[in-house]
Amino acid sequence: MNIINMIRQILLPKYKIAAIFLIFSMFIGALLEILALAMLMPLVTAFTNPDLFRSNKYLKIAYDIIAPEDLKSFIIIAAASLIALYILKNVYNFTVFYAQSYFTMKLTLNLTDRVYRKHINKPYEEFLQNDNNEIITQILRISEFGQNFLNPLFIAVTEFLVFIVLTLTILFIFPEIALSSFFLCVVIIGGFYLLIQKKIERYGQQEHIARSNLMILLSQTFNAVKELKLAHLEKFFRKEVYNSQQCGVLAIKRITDWGNLPRMLLESVTIILAMSILIILLKRDIDFTRIIFMAAFFLGAMFRLLPSISRLQNNLHWVKHNFYLFKLIHQSLSNSTDTINNDTDKPFTFNSELKLENISFSYVNNDGRKIIQNLNLSIKPKECIVFTGASGCGKTTVIDLISGLLVPTEGTVSVDGENIKNCLASWQKSIGYVPQDTIIFNGSLKQNIALGVPEEKIDDARIAEVMKLARIDDFVNNLPDKANTLTGGANIRLSGGQKQRIAIARALYRNPEILILDEATSALDTETEKSFAESIQSLKGKLTVIMIAHREKMIEICDRQIHL
Repeated sequence: MNIINMIRQILLPKYKIAAIFLIFSMFIGALLEILALAMLMPLVTAFTNPDLFRSNKYLKIAYDIIAPEDLKSFIIIAAASLIALYILKNVYNFTVFYAQSYFTMKLTLNLTDRVYRKHINKPYEEFLQNDNNEIITQILRISEFGQNFLNPLFIAVTEFLVFIVLTLTILFIFPEIALSSFFLCVVIIGGFYLLIQKKIERYGQQEHIARSNLMILLSQTFNAVKELKLAHLEKFFRKEVYNSQQCGVLAIKRITDWGNLPRMLLESVTIILAMSILIILLKRDIDFTRIIFMAAFFLGAMFRLLPSISRLQNNLHWVKHNFYLFKLIHQSLSNSTDTINNDTDKPFTFNSELKLENISFSYVNNDGRKIIQNLNLSIKPKECIVFTGASGCGKTTVIDLISGLLVPTEGTVSVDGENIKNCLASWQKSIGYVPQDTIIFNGSLKQNIALGVPEEKIDDARIAEVMKLARIDDFVNNLPDKANTLTGGANIRLSGGQKQRIAIARALYRNPEILILDEATSALDTETEKSFAESIQSLKGKLTVIMIAHREKMIEICDRQIHL
């Protein structure tokens, strides 16, 4: 699939219209470039051979339109007109460049949002199968995609239009010169591009993979820094980072090396072509002043055309270099579909029974092996139950099936007689979830508790209430800024028990009917676990509690134990 079709497929209609408008604007800019060059010729003629104003029909038309008193007046008027045109041209070009950068910015934001939305809305099971680090790398690099793919593509289109318009102008004035020049340029640019485009694309893929691997490696290294230091593995990982970085910079070096070669070839060919044309004109006994005029026009055209061709070639390299990233973005937007939930946003009430009937489940790419098989279970409102069992027996899988994150391979999960897939959003909003490892986001404590709620809409009374229920209120109220205390980075550092209590407060903030604790105490010490258990004990009878636990203290507070 060619690049035009891929761009067309990922652009929303408004961006397609904007892109067409920009291309048209670039074409106008190319015409202004030719007009500026054309206006330079009468000035050259006025100094070299004034008689041409009478013999050359185009110059005569220009002279008659201006109708000067004498040649000196014509030169002054032409010079002033040329200054005005160049100012107009450059102002126009700046406006077009500004529009291009604005388009790039808006499209980059749009693609980032759409790619993120595609991934974040995927079914939960897909996150268990895919490498999330690759997704993170791809989203982070979309900002570079705008700078290193879209901008070079715009520049390449602009320079191509200038090349075409300028070549057609030369063809109209000097057909033989234009044809030979056009043929040589096409052979050099087209031939060289066809020769190395696969190499450039391959190097771009190597650079992207190397950078992705480097980001993963750096993340893993700094997350495991304690283990790394105790084992004295700094030197080993330093070498790994160096090797990963080396792969990326070597790919960029090769792209740069190949990108510089066409410019050097073009310079040599241009000089050879210009001198050859000059010799041919002299051999044909053409009037010397006419030769000067033709040479001035041709050299002026070459002066504009040569950097244009060079930029065209260079930016085509950058487009090919980042084509692999573009294909990943295209693939993300083409293959993945947003999860559509037709569920209404009505409040959900758990009145009678949560029922799992004949539940079996197997993960994709797990050779059909069933993690859960023929499970039947009933849970009553306000009941506190605990799942126990050996590692790998499917405790977390059952929790994920109850919450609707996973869909049973066989059987149904229903609440008050209704299949939860028919009211999934409402059901999930009635659940508060406390994971084994709580993520504390950068921001204030109250922003972490009311996660996802704009700060101006946070209910401070509810914050105080859930902090008390989670038994974190004494700790928070003794802080200088209380619930406004910042977390993350160099700010306040929280213990494991404090993080888990914040997680409980976060789960309780939205008034859930069901509280799920997924091995929430496995990393806590005995004393902290005891305090945590007391927090959960205080919630019994107020909402349904479903937990996974191994320690006796947590099992004791539950109404029922289910061993898997």
